[in-house]
Amino acid sequence: MKKTRKILLLPICICSVIAVTFIVMHLPPQEAFCSHDYHTRTYRIHAENAPEGTAELDLLVRMNADSPHYNQHSHEVPYAEISRYHEDSYSSVNCYYIGAHDFETHAEDGFLTADFTIAVRKNEKWDFEQMGDYKIAYIDKNGKLLGVTDQATVRHSLDPMQPTVFTANGSKASCVVYNPTAHIALTALKVAAVHLLVLLLIWFLRRKKHTTGA
Repeated sequence: MKKTRKILLLPICICSVIAVTFIVMHLPPQEAFCSHDYHTRTYRIHAENAPEGTAELDLLVRMNADSPHYNQHSHEVPYAEISRYHEDSYSSVNCYYIGAHDFETHAEDGFLTADFTIAVRKNEKWDFEQMGDYKIAYIDKNGKLLGVTDQATVRHSLDPMQPTVFTANGSKASCVVYNPTAHIALTALKVAAVHLLVLLLIWFLRRKKHTTGA
């Protein structure tokens, strides 16, 4: 019995090392940029069939003055209607979300693309992707709000390399958001299944050896 345990110990250790390595390799990627105090990530808004005259895109999320992400130092801009938009608790990420910057909208082949960056302090929880409620706003070159999409349909991805992209098509919107919790849980489940299969294979081979020897 002791001999059997010793023989099984080596493959169990090997499987454990492989399991830990597999999980580490499949952890969410580090942010694209890290400073001493902040992590930052870049996001993209892609729009088609936008209202005529649209020159800028903005992302709206549910937040109010009590939200930890709400920039208390922001203020309404007279020429920018989006800075006064707070319908159903939705507010502009560009105007009011702490750490949001570098909003740039580009037009190409009938499509509009806006890239922006979110910075979060290292000691703060990163939950922008878990906010869940998003809309996309269409704005003209003079700051006039031309329209707002319906609430975006959110699809969760288990691919850590999947970028978060918000897509608008007229009044409809959707987004693909990476879900790290579900991804790690699924990875751990796969590792556990492989681990079990290896142990069962070892047990079967040893049983077959003892039966043949008998």
